[in-house]
Amino acid sequence: MGWLGRSFSLALCCVVLCVSCRTDRFWFVMISNALTGITHVQITLSHFAMPTVDAHENGYDLSRPNHFIESQFRGSMNVDCSPQWDWFHGGLQFQIEHHLFPRIPRHHLRHVMEQYIRPFAARHSLPYQSASFIESNRMVFASLRAAAYKARETPIEPITAANSTAAAGIAGRGRDGGSGGGAGGGGAGSAGSAVVAAGSSMLYQFINAEG
Repeated sequence: MGWLGRSFSLALCCVVLCVSCRTDRFWFVMISNALTGITHVQITLSHFAMPTVDAHENGYDLSRPNHFIESQFRGSMNVDCSPQWDWFHGGLQFQIEHHLFPRIPRHHLRHVMEQYIRPFAARHSLPYQSASFIESNRMVFASLRAAAYKARETPIEPITAANSTAAAGIAGRGRDGGSGGGAGGGGAGSAGSAVVAAGSSMLYQFINAEG
């Protein structure tokens, strides 16, 4: 958990302790988690049911210039809904468009999807995944079930001094990269932003050239 998460948790604890009645504290925690849970469910629907992109499987080549565009189509899924429900979903139902163009405001995502991204995917035979809210939940549960069975079948390696030291080193690098405070954290974040910007620019040029 980064400094932002720790600060938020500390602030939430202070707010809860300021509520004098235990019953009010209980309902405050329940209602706040129920409301934020909607956002959490929406994010899991668009990601958990989709496969991860493995550079060592299925002949996926990271050296190709359009690998960023392909990975967004293969690793994201939209949730079908009518325009009246766009406000409720908060734009999170258009994850493909959001991943391709992260800076587009959410109230423009439906227009981008209908006018540009869907036709682009159809012309280039890219997998455009979308499902209803109920079907998306079913796919997420099926994916979690498959992951649980696979984890059950995977043998657990005994803990030794060598692999525990390696795991600690990986965790340390992850914390540095996530917070941006380490020597490589800022570089990793800058590199990721550069990849997203380059991919979005490339797709924009493709669409303009074809239009």
